[in-house]
Amino acid sequence: MIGPGAVGKALILAAHPDDAELAAGGTIAYLRSRGTAVTVANFTTSAYSEEGFTRRRRAAERAAQILGHRLVWVEDGRLNQVEDLHEYETVRLLDALVEEEQPDLIIGPWEGDSHGDHVQLARAALASSRRWSASLFACSPSEFRTPCFHRFQPNVFVDITPFRDLKIAAIREFNFDSDDYRELAFDQLSRQWSYFGALCGCDCAEGLMLLRQQWPAAAGTGGDHV
Repeated sequence: MIGPGAVGKALILAAHPDDAELAAGGTIAYLRSRGTAVTVANFTTSAYSEEGFTRRRRAAERAAQILGHRLVWVEDGRLNQVEDLHEYETVRLLDALVEEEQPDLIIGPWEGDSHGDHVQLARAALASSRRWSASLFACSPSEFRTPCFHRFQPNVFVDITPFRDLKIAAIREFNFDSDDYRELAFDQLSRQWSYFGALCGCDCAEGLMLLRQQWPAAAGTGGDHV
């Protein structure tokens, strides 16, 4: 259950390639199955070599094909870290992105995350939300080995059981055979989804935190609701 109104467009804010797939890949697939147009906006490419830049861009493109979302690169993907920007610059970029996309629903990082880039993007989303008519959700930290993960308290759950394999396939695109990247532990990731599932009575789920609910004008009109 994402919200009581029809969701025509959703925008997923990702600090780096693979953030959206790890934290909300199942939710993206769920929304697409309901006819929602989903855009993932990557704020950085987060690569320091031409090879790495190309590899991460292609992985993100393949993941988008798997999950069915549209992919955009903020500042054409030239940034390596969100923290390379002043926070007010991140807010300005986000203001422009939301103005262009006009989403009904936005999912971004949680400001209690352990990664500085995620925190800055989350804070920018909170600041930028003054201009929105969209609902805002925070997704769980992807790094579950830090205390931050256990402090995240989701109040919205998305049953991703039918979309588990799609999510895994999308994440696998980022599982590079390289010393620069840590191998993704899919068995541990699956336990995380099972944990959220146990909290809401299904096999696999993603947990979100509702920060702001804006009911679309279509709510209650008898349309297709999510």
